Amino acid sequence: MGLFDIFKKQVNKDEVVKELTDPSKKVARAIYQYLGSKVPIWKEANTTQYVTNGYNINQLVYAIIQWKAQKCAMIDFEVVEYLKGGKYRVVEDHPVLDLLENPNKWQGKQEFFEQFYGFKFIDGNSYIYTPFIENGVNKGKLNEMHVLPAPITEIVTGSDFNPIGGYIVRHTPVIDSKFEANEIMHSRYANYDADYSSYVYGVSPMQAAWRLIQKSNSNNAAAKSSFDNMGALGVLFQKDTELARDITDEQRKKAQYQLDRKVRGTDNKGRIINTIGDYGYINFGANPVDLALIEDARMTREELCTVFHVDPALFGAKEASSFNNMKEARKVSFIDGVLPEVQGFADEFNRHVMPAYGKNLQIRIVKSNIPELQADLKEMSEWLSRAYWLKENEKREAMGYKADSTMDVFHIPANLLPQDGTTENIQ
Repeated sequence: MGLFDIFKKQVNKDEVVKELTDPSKKVARAIYQYLGSKVPIWKEANTTQYVTNGYNINQLVYAIIQWKAQKCAMIDFEVVEYLKGGKYRVVEDHPVLDLLENPNKWQGKQEFFEQFYGFKFIDGNSYIYTPFIENGVNKGKLNEMHVLPAPITEIVTGSDFNPIGGYIVRHTPVIDSKFEANEIMHSRYANYDADYSSYVYGVSPMQAAWRLIQKSNSNNAAAKSSFDNMGALGVLFQKDTELARDITDEQRKKAQYQLDRKVRGTDNKGRIINTIGDYGYINFGANPVDLALIEDARMTREELCTVFHVDPALFGAKEASSFNNMKEARKVSFIDGVLPEVQGFADEFNRHVMPAYGKNLQIRIVKSNIPELQADLKEMSEWLSRAYWLKENEKREAMGYKADSTMDVFHIPANLLPQDGTTENIQ
């Protein structure tokens, strides 16, 4: 019996529906999914809280995601046509370029793509509604694209080898928008959960780092509390005596007023208050250094940056903030944390959209106008200038430029001679 033969057996659908809402009933959910019943697939992560309790209130999470999303959105694309023999040509004017620059009537390129990548970083998934033209000469092509709100977007079940049957955006418990599977361009991170009912969703970096983010939030709250109470370190007080027991309410109010004046506020930072009599002492609390909040925040920053594949020097690591270190940090963060994300979009766009425009057409990242990579291009150009065994067009293509019909030649230095000592043309 094959794997999918299991799902073809008759089951009690009412029982499966009942157990579908129980996360522990993985087998039942898997069976129900492969019955092709078009029901929502359970989403393990509560990504709404990643926005409200992560991105919206944690300054480090906000800074990392915003930096990555903005850098990703700034990268340009070009349309290339791949020819026989491994060659290609750049298509200078193409409707896809206009679509990428103006995705819809209310968003420009930067805002659209920043939202697309931001949702993926937070949710692990990003969804683009692609309403294909249904009739006419432009059938299958696009006039616009729209990013769907990932935290409230659900996948519905499909069939054996097409596990995604569609998508639902849950605006409210009673109002939703439904989309067919082929209307949505779904970009997601890999999911290695063997549970059939959840592997269709990508795993969010926020999910992997959630406890770390919660710890960071607690660190911030503790530091704020410490600074809010910044005043006297403690109080020396008079121990229980007959005099202390006989104090009136009015005297207590006056004493509290005097105490507040002496304790509260930054003018009293580090001060110790004393009273007359047999002393006792109350410590108001440790300072941020004593609580190791600063060191913990540094470690948290490094760990979060590791999760998002960016260099901590970009986000407050002063010990690595020299000009050369920052330059290298931007370069590494671009190579490790930005380019793979943009390449992921290009791959999915080429799969989902580009077939309607031509069999051999694809979009490709334009690397020649990315400032963070220019140092590499400079080193490459210096190396290529000495690579006489490459044609000029091969050098242009290595640098990301299109071939030129007048430069399909070798340029050989005049001082190079064959081993036999002849001066024949060695082209």
